[in-house]
Amino acid sequence: MLPQNAETWLHLTPQDWSILAPALTLSVGALLALAADLFAPTSMRAGATRLLSLLALGVAILLTVYQYIPATNKAAQIVTQMGPSLRDVWSFRMETVIGSLMIQVLTLLTLIGSGSWLTREDDPHHGEFHILCLMFAIGGILLVSAKHLMLAFVGLELLSISLYVLVAIRRNRYQSVEAGLKYFLLGAFAGAIFLYGTALLYAGNGSLSLLGIESVNRPGLPRPEGLAALGGALLFVALFFKASVVPFHMWTPDVYQGAPTPITALMSTGTKVAAFLLLLAAAPLIPRELLVALPTITILTIVVGNLGALVQGDLKRLIAYSGIAHAGYLMIAFSALCIGTGPQVAAHSVRAIVFYLAAYGVTNLAALFVVAQLERRDPSLGTLNGIKGLARRHPSSAVVLTIAMLSLAGIPPTIGFWGKYLVLAAALHTELYVLTTVGLLFSVIGLYYYLRVVVNAWFLPGEGDDTALEPTDLATKVTLALTTAAIVIVGIVPSLLLNTLVHVKL
Repeated sequence: MLPQNAETWLHLTPQDWSILAPALTLSVGALLALAADLFAPTSMRAGATRLLSLLALGVAILLTVYQYIPATNKAAQIVTQMGPSLRDVWSFRMETVIGSLMIQVLTLLTLIGSGSWLTREDDPHHGEFHILCLMFAIGGILLVSAKHLMLAFVGLELLSISLYVLVAIRRNRYQSVEAGLKYFLLGAFAGAIFLYGTALLYAGNGSLSLLGIESVNRPGLPRPEGLAALGGALLFVALFFKASVVPFHMWTPDVYQGAPTPITALMSTGTKVAAFLLLLAAAPLIPRELLVALPTITILTIVVGNLGALVQGDLKRLIAYSGIAHAGYLMIAFSALCIGTGPQVAAHSVRAIVFYLAAYGVTNLAALFVVAQLERRDPSLGTLNGIKGLARRHPSSAVVLTIAMLSLAGIPPTIGFWGKYLVLAAALHTELYVLTTVGLLFSVIGLYYYLRVVVNAWFLPGEGDDTALEPTDLATKVTLALTTAAIVIVGIVPSLLLNTLVHVKL
């Protein structure tokens, strides 16, 4: 039985419980969904697990939104009210609250849009699917909120293990099993590298604490040296793997293609949010040797991603290489953060990264859920040749896919345009002119494969042009409507999102 006074249990204060409320809600929701999947009547099992999962995510999102206002003007005061047990491991800052909210929203949209996919699967796993998605969200929250490398490792493994199983959840399809095995083996190596880097950091620094973004470019802050430098480099290698940064990107196209498309949508968006926000927190740990190489890594990621996407015929592989390119654009702002000359420039870079992650998240989710609904009708429709004549067979899908491609390309008035603008502006503020030029040049080159999708959908005839595709189910319509509305509305009125990031200060 727990003590009546919460402060005496694990030394957690009432403020601690309030901060942990979203993660605890998702944990309780996952346990209840697991119990429902085990003990509910067979006829009610799928509906019960789905309802509990959606309810848990909805409540967690409301609790996170409730944290937003205090985070804008009372973050420092709240940190002082936290107990020592949580204060040393948990970061309560504006960008961590927004990152946690993004992961939860992306998971909720994925669950909503996956309903019809689950019902059409030959070998459905409703319970496992929903429970693992909740565990993914919990791991993401731990990652973005980590102020201690051990908490970050727990979050990384919770997120990763959930994805390993979700990628291979279609056990009757060898493509999914193969993709899950590839991701598991490479992800296990990345996890081991992260843990080894953590050990070296502890040996060199005597601490596992993450200094946080607020420490970036502060005068007098030394760079890691010796064992700590090697540990920091290994830490970044593992995070670059999760973020699909060159040269640790080779798993991305194969896993994206083999995974169930709703999982591809969640993995491509939620994982990037978690990885890049942890990269921000770990930025002070980057050694000088890697700092010098950051611009080169950034350029290679942009080049490989864009050139790889140019030759793809499968839409999921095209989006995978596109995701690598977008990781490169995010690395432009990350390079500006690490190479910058003060807190003001660093804060500008952080805002650019958070905005870009939100823009990429809703856009990629929209594009992949269009691909998901096309693949459900016929796997061949998930290719460039398959979407020829799509506008005549299913106009709404063609419209959503077009808007998503224009946003990924960075064409106004879409949210993707403002994301690229902020990232390139951050590079200009830091006088990284080469990175700015490369980003602009390959954004133009990227127009080719994005507009190729649009041209195929609207202007090229395809087989079965006279055969209309069946209507989109309600669950997918909700997901596509919400993501498309976000792409267009924030693209037209970017202040809706930019105003929330004004409070991100270092």
